[in-house]
Amino acid sequence: MNLGLHYHPNSPNGPGKVAINLIRGLEKNGITVCHNQTMNINGCLQSWGVPQYRNLPSNTLMGPNLMVLPSEDSDVWQKYNDFIVPSRWVLDKYNSFEETKGCNLHIWPVGIDTEKIAPNKDIKYDCLIYFKNRDIQELENILQTVEEKKLTYRVLQYGKYEEKELIDACNSCRFAILHTNTESQGIAYMEILSMNVPCFVYDTPMWQGFGKQFPATSVPYFDDSCGEKTDFASFLNNLDKYTPREYIINNHTLEKSAEKYVQIIRETHLCPSS
Repeated sequence: MNLGLHYHPNSPNGPGKVAINLIRGLEKNGITVCHNQTMNINGCLQSWGVPQYRNLPSNTLMGPNLMVLPSEDSDVWQKYNDFIVPSRWVLDKYNSFEETKGCNLHIWPVGIDTEKIAPNKDIKYDCLIYFKNRDIQELENILQTVEEKKLTYRVLQYGKYEEKELIDACNSCRFAILHTNTESQGIAYMEILSMNVPCFVYDTPMWQGFGKQFPATSVPYFDDSCGEKTDFASFLNNLDKYTPREYIINNHTLEKSAEKYVQIIRETHLCPSS
């Protein structure tokens, strides 16, 4: 299969990682990626930096990084039929808009590079605190709690670290505290899980913006093997029982994600030969 994949080669942060990891997964699975070329089969990952995204063939698989709310671009929902969203809560949010009526929305999370994002432990601290888009005073409260328990820690703040720093931080810590806002997928915390670091989550259960709010979460892909959301004492007592890397390996590798992407194309008849 030759797939025309449309994206901006210098996309920042999450959208950039979506493109990089999908391409790696597709290539691992033997799919030829034709970068920003229109082919018989096409996917468009984002609108930013892709000026042709409104003029691709109507059977293009669109998303996941097109817009925050469907109402931002009503026209695109009339031309295309199949759209990717990164998680269940985003699908529910999009389905509440009139613009998406008659369109097919497919849940698809990008995979994690489990070969590159892999543990090589050298423990120096108890805790990694990952902080993103929350009130700084809330972070101060967490630091106070951690210090009262005489736990050592290091802090990584979204947008202020390189990938290597995240890997080093995960290798040096026994567990992580996630203090983030809502996440449509949350690649960084999934990379922390891939490093086999159990996570305690200060969850954000509601997305708010543009005068609207919807049920949401900070960790769309998370189960009991990854950590906890409610009882910090219980979490600390059970650190040795969590297997977060196993969860990622079983569900969210590059290959599994790319296979799902192609499966969506085939099942929705976006592939002319299918």
